[in-house]
Amino acid sequence: QARFWRKLLRGRNGADAEVSFSNLEDIVALVRRGKTGKKMPLPGGWLLKCEYEALLLHRPDETAHAAFSHALPLPGQCLLPDGARIVAGVCETRPVIAGAKDEACFSLAALTLPLTVRTRLPGDVFRPAGGIGGKKLKAFFIDVKVPQRLRDGWPLVCDEAGILWLPGLRATQRDEAGGPWLLLKRINREDKEYAPGY
Repeated sequence: QARFWRKLLRGRNGADAEVSFSNLEDIVALVRRGKTGKKMPLPGGWLLKCEYEALLLHRPDETAHAAFSHALPLPGQCLLPDGARIVAGVCETRPVIAGAKDEACFSLAALTLPLTVRTRLPGDVFRPAGGIGGKKLKAFFIDVKVPQRLRDGWPLVCDEAGILWLPGLRATQRDEAGGPWLLLKRINREDKEYAPGY
């Protein structure tokens, strides 16, 4: 293990970077403990962090996410910083979602427009469909094991009453007041359907 980490850090920092035996001992100890959220600074400005079942080696500024808030027209779409799109459409009959995490459907009569796609705010509460009551968004992210470095940049689709949908995770609990229906879909940059004007 020590040889692997010495080679990795020297490769990232340059041949002359000093990787001490103490650094290597600390790395091996961190890997063995494997406790989520534990981190340690390394030579060259690197940070090693445990994230659930993974280790992340990065510079602290590489994982920072800028906050954003964009209007989501209905019908229409919103471009996300990672190149994906959130698309909103209206259907007269309820579409079949079948548990897809990149789609969500709501009765328009149960919503308070306009729609917004934004990053999280202090005090955000999420009421997951099928759950009992609401919980702090931070607690929900922890429950579903979203790494801390991704939470600040996670897109939230909201109406005036609060969070509707966390793309890729879950939708909120709202009354089903009948049609017409709002259909939301996340389309990733690499998906076949990804195209301007979708």
